[in-house]
Order: sequence, then C-alpha cells, then structure tokens
Amino acid sequence: MLVHAWHKSYGLPISISNCSNNYGKYQDNSKLIPKVINHCLKEEIIPIHGSGEYIRDWIHVEDHCRGILAILENLEKTNNEIFLFGG
Repeated sequence: MLVHAWHKSYGLPISISNCSNNYGKYQDNSKLIPKVINHCLKEEIIPIHGSGEYIRDWIHVEDHCRGILAILENLEKTNNEIFLFGG
C-alpha cells in the first residue's frame, strides 16, 4: 500500500511482483515440500498440516526470478503495473 501511495501522491514509477509460495533447491528442510520429500525417502508417514483441507499454490524460485527479470528488462512497458506469478 505504501508503494501505491507514493505512486499516486508523487508519481513514483512502480512495478510490483506478487507471487505464490516459492520453493527451491536451498529451502530449509522444515518447510513443507522438503519435509514431504524427506519423509517419502525415509518411507515415513507424510505429515499433514492442520486439517489437510487447505490448497496452496507453488512456484519454483527460479521461475519467479525469471518473471522479475522480465519486468526489469521491459520497464518501459511494465511501468505502473502489478504482476502475479503463480503455479
């Protein structure tokens, strides 16, 4: 909201990137995807967070970075836009 306020008040050129949950090579083992993979490899029961009814969207961190790079490489076209990157 602060970025929007500066854009509206002072004409600050903006490009905003929002994304879904990121995952990647160096993600901490306590996070969902590495934890599930490690449990599968050890043939252990896969943990379910909460009631198991929630649905999450995931995007690989490199895909999100490619999206940010595309915004930066095209600032003349992407100025004052909001982008949502998801799976």
